[in-house]
Amino acid sequence: MKQAFTVRPAQESDLDAVVALWQDMAQQHAGYDRQRWEFAPDAPEQFRKMLLEALDHKDRMVLVAVGDDGPPMGFLLGRINEQAPILAPTRLGMVQWLGVSPHCRSAGLGRRLVLAAMDEFRRRGVTAMNLLVANENTRAIQFYEKLGMRSLIREMYMRL
Repeated sequence: MKQAFTVRPAQESDLDAVVALWQDMAQQHAGYDRQRWEFAPDAPEQFRKMLLEALDHKDRMVLVAVGDDGPPMGFLLGRINEQAPILAPTRLGMVQWLGVSPHCRSAGLGRRLVLAAMDEFRRRGVTAMNLLVANENTRAIQFYEKLGMRSLIREMYMRL
């Protein structure tokens, strides 16, 4: 039987669990490309600081998927970016990080988090959304395509 869950705005008391979920996701990405996904030694602390700042920022959101009891099983960090005025729309919603506990994947948490973010972006007057996804993360690519997203650009990277 699948556990019931709710998506809600994160609270400060959720942040330690969200950082732990992020660390699992960061480790997964480091496996794709250690050069591109090299994290600072204090990355967990910096990520927690970023989350804390996002809780009170008008153009940021931190959502969590929680069960009836226990810590968050998934999270989404989003932001609204102002694009150059030559582009329309000028406000673009961006999913910066989405993470779901490995033992909760395929239970609908990620989908519900993204749909909740889309609703919140719309509520804030945003009419388009984007995100970055690793080329090697084919499962995530399929997930986002099922939600109606499409690939537009390719990020190119090199160390200098």
